Amino acid sequence: MTIPHLQPSAARYYALRLLPGDEVFSRLRAFIQEQHIQAAWIAGCTGSLSHAALRFAGQDETTFLTGTYEVISLNGTLEWQGEHLHLAISDPQGAMLGGHMMPAVPSAPPLSW
Repeated sequence: MTIPHLQPSAARYYALRLLPGDEVFSRLRAFIQEQHIQAAWIAGCTGSLSHAALRFAGQDETTFLTGTYEVISLNGTLEWQGEHLHLAISDPQGAMLGGHMMPAVPSAPPLSW
């Protein structure tokens, strides 16, 4: 097997922390615009949310949730014209929910990337 010579990545990594009450989408949009980032992806995220807005697979409607949710996974892409994010969360009983993350999701305790 031949392994081609790989070029080092030119990717830049940023750590971002959202404070309680920050709306996730508007904060992410502001960050990439402030940093002049044309395209980005979320490599990892930890924290919790007090609200979640998810569009489940095959559904047209958004489901809005209020409570305490632990972020299990948040990934996707961001650019100035929009974003495509997927969110997996668990409730205090450990029940999991996931889907396409929709706007208007404030963070509860700090949310970190």
